[in-house]
Amino acid sequence: LYLINALSGVVEGASTHADRPWETKYTKEILDALRRDPQNYISMHNHSNNLPPTGSDLVSGRKYKAWIVVCHNGKLYAYQTSKKVFSRELFNLTIEKYKNTGYNDIEAGEMALKQFEDDGFIKWRKWDIWKF
Repeated sequence: LYLINALSGVVEGASTHADRPWETKYTKEILDALRRDPQNYISMHNHSNNLPPTGSDLVSGRKYKAWIVVCHNGKLYAYQTSKKVFSRELFNLTIEKYKNTGYNDIEAGEMALKQFEDDGFIKWRKWDIWKF
């Protein structure tokens, strides 16, 4: 995870190790920066499994100006949450709903993102960095 000051562009915190797979370890520098003003920061982390943002990502993203998820297949997902409250479980159940209708993990994740944008919970965009 990299924490970037949205006003200055300076990386003010980084965490490249975690105690458990698929989790982020918040370092002292990240926690200190977030105590000052979390809405001034963009958080960026990777998904080596190439999946779009998860319910945990979206709920964690409430404290930041924006989040960026970088996938190893070249896809980038950027999102912002609105003030409308939702749970990690609701988003993950929405992914499951789409998977149960035949979509694969990536398609179901993107369909859930679209639904949550249509419902006013988030704004999001996807880029393929290999296609520019």
